[in-house]
Amino acid sequence: MEKIAFALTAIILNILSFPLMILVNALVIVALKPRPRLQSNYNILLACLGGTELLVGVTVVLKLTSLRLTRSSNNLAERSDSLEAH
Repeated sequence: MEKIAFALTAIILNILSFPLMILVNALVIVALKPRPRLQSNYNILLACLGGTELLVGVTVVLKLTSLRLTRSSNNLAERSDSLEAH
């Protein structure tokens, strides 16, 4: 039961932080692109970091969340089957 509670907590945190992560990283990229005076080497590196985090975050967070949902539903199904057997 403890594993299921942890998985559900992780899923909820991922779902809540996912839109914020996309928004913040997209804002960094959008803020630096149209303004030439902000395009220093440091800011370009920051925009690249934002783009990388955006791509990794989208793929990893979605994959891990779906994996946790699948495992949680399987654990719940096994638990209910074992309760019915008793």
